[in-house]
Amino acid sequence: MPRINPDPHEDGYVYDRTNSVTAFLPAGQDVQPVLRALSDAGCASDTIDVFMGVQGATQLDLAGDKHGAWVRFWRGLEKALADEDEVYRHAENVLQSGGSMVVVFTDGDASRKDRAVEILKAHHGKEVTFWGNNTIERP
Repeated sequence: MPRINPDPHEDGYVYDRTNSVTAFLPAGQDVQPVLRALSDAGCASDTIDVFMGVQGATQLDLAGDKHGAWVRFWRGLEKALADEDEVYRHAENVLQSGGSMVVVFTDGDASRKDRAVEILKAHHGKEVTFWGNNTIERP
């Protein structure tokens, strides 16, 4: 079973999306067909996280509000120097409006990445993004 609204920071503020593919689903779109397709394609359930609605936004804590001054400082640097801030704000808006975000970890395997991208797009995932090592791709 994929993890639904997991606490990605249970071991500290270390959630790392490197080598993952993400996509947003609008409010009202059922995530179950996406999850079935990923499972049918061989994606192990422990490689899939789904963040849904307000609870998902709270769990992700993209602003770092629950994690102290250091994380807020880091987020400030990202805002000034990188593209992530725009993605974080959009993710927050999607989740707060009742939408979902699906995260598929690929372990650096190009075929897993391609398969996840294909499935997320086929199921009308929006803003499908691959988070590589120091790169962001929008396949």
